[in-house]
Amino acid sequence: MGKLYLIRHGQTDWNLIGRIQGCQDIPLNAKGRSQADALRQAMAARPVDAVYVSPLIRARATAQVILSLYPVPERVIKNLEEIHYGLWEGMSLEEIKARYPGEYDLWWRGDPEYAPPGGESLSQAMERTAQAAELILNEMKEKNLQAAAVVSHGASISCMLNWLILGNRRSLEKEFPVYNAAVTTVEVDGETGKCWLKELNDSFHLGGELQNSEK
Repeated sequence: MGKLYLIRHGQTDWNLIGRIQGCQDIPLNAKGRSQADALRQAMAARPVDAVYVSPLIRARATAQVILSLYPVPERVIKNLEEIHYGLWEGMSLEEIKARYPGEYDLWWRGDPEYAPPGGESLSQAMERTAQAAELILNEMKEKNLQAAAVVSHGASISCMLNWLILGNRRSLEKEFPVYNAAVTTVEVDGETGKCWLKELNDSFHLGGELQNSEK
C-alpha cells in the first residue's frame, strides 16, 4: 500500500487579501514561510521517496522544506499548476462579480465547461490534474515508490481528489476544502491503483489552524 501526501502551498499576500492568484507567480508571505517551516514537523513522520511540485514559486518554496528532510528527486510538473483564471487573476471576487456578472454566475454555479476570459474551464483543469495524478501513480508503480509528496494548489488538489477518490475527471462531484500547508493523505493500492482518502487537511503542525484562502 503506497501513500500520496497532497500539500497546498503556504499562505501568500494574495491569499490574505482575497485576490485570485491562478498562475500568477506570487511568493509566500511571512506567515506562509512560517507555515512551510511548520510543515517540517508533519513531514518528519511521513518519509517520501519523491516530491512532485507545481512550477509556481509558492509551491516550490513550500516543497523545499520536504526536500531538506529527504534527499529524494524533485519533479516539477506543469499540470500541477493552479487553475488558469485568465483576466480574473489579480481580482477579488467582488471585482469579478461587478465586472463580469453573467460570467461570475456561470463560474459560481460550477459549470464545468465555462472558462473565465483568457482562462481554462473546470473540465480542462480536472483533465490536466488527472493526467498529473496518473503520471505520478504510474511512476510510483514503475519505480516501486512507497510514498510521494505532491505540492500544489487548492483548486488543483480538489480537482485531483475528485479523480483519485471518486473517479471523476470532467466535473467537480465534490469540492474538497484544501488548506494552506495542511497534509491530505491518500492511500494507493500498488496493484490496482485504487485510492482511498485516509486523512483530509491534517493541521496539527499548524496548531490546529485552518486557512482556506481563495485561489
